[in-house]
Amino acid sequence: MRTKLALNTIQVEQVYALNLQYAQKNDPIIQSKEGNFSKFKKMKALQNEKSNALSQILDAGQYRKYLEAKDQMIHNIKDKKQ
Repeated sequence: MRTKLALNTIQVEQVYALNLQYAQKNDPIIQSKEGNFSKFKKMKALQNEKSNALSQILDAGQYRKYLEAKDQMIHNIKDKKQ
């Protein structure tokens, strides 16, 4: 992410902290015994929160590149499932 989005030093620290924060929020969901659909809904909500927070850290061009990379990753995963 650092090189693809050309993050500056401050952004690297902020993104690291954000990733750590959301990894800690995701872990209890992953470890829970809830159904997959329930887990998916909770994880999706957290991902949306994280994306919104990321939009406050990145500039418009960086955020656009982030969204493009995210969409490409989703597309690649869907292709592998088929």
